[in-house]
Amino acid sequence: MVQPRLELSAEEDKSLTESIQRIIIIISCIIRSHAVANLRTIKGRLSFSFQSELFSPSGNFLIYMPGKPPRSNDADRWDVEIYSMVTHEDVLALIGHTDALMWTGYGPDETMIATVAWDQTIHIWDARCGHRKYKFDTNARNWTGGFSPDSKRFAGTCGDGTFYVYSLDDGGMLTKRKYGFKLDASPRLVG
Repeated sequence: MVQPRLELSAEEDKSLTESIQRIIIIISCIIRSHAVANLRTIKGRLSFSFQSELFSPSGNFLIYMPGKPPRSNDADRWDVEIYSMVTHEDVLALIGHTDALMWTGYGPDETMIATVAWDQTIHIWDARCGHRKYKFDTNARNWTGGFSPDSKRFAGTCGDGTFYVYSLDDGGMLTKRKYGFKLDASPRLVG
């Protein structure tokens, strides 16, 4: 059975078009509100200092620091969480630093994570289970670090002008070299 075609006046056509547009806007708002409700929220902060690497090389994991920043005083806990971008949940907690974290990152093969902090330590963690593999003590606040391309060495710098290179096979120090400058927050007069 064929339905007869309905003829609308220009005013009726305009009114109907405006009503349909309002309904589309309402439906879009409802869809957006449900999509936002289903998003995961991570309560914490990201470390952008000194080229920290926030994601694992595969992009499957995110490194973040939970909660509000603790005081930088060498006594408060500075924890790190590893968040799975696949399962949308925290999968590891890296606990052990007591002052500001300055650099975090994954090794290229994703088997290790490093954290570099002002508590005069560099920690290397097993990325699968979160156990600390190595704790390297330095002479001053640490600033940055990085893995070698083969994930067999780690280099880090500290504020007294020293850089270190460690073996990740056995935790031994391969190189320690100090230069004639010092990184700290003290003002300098030049003249």
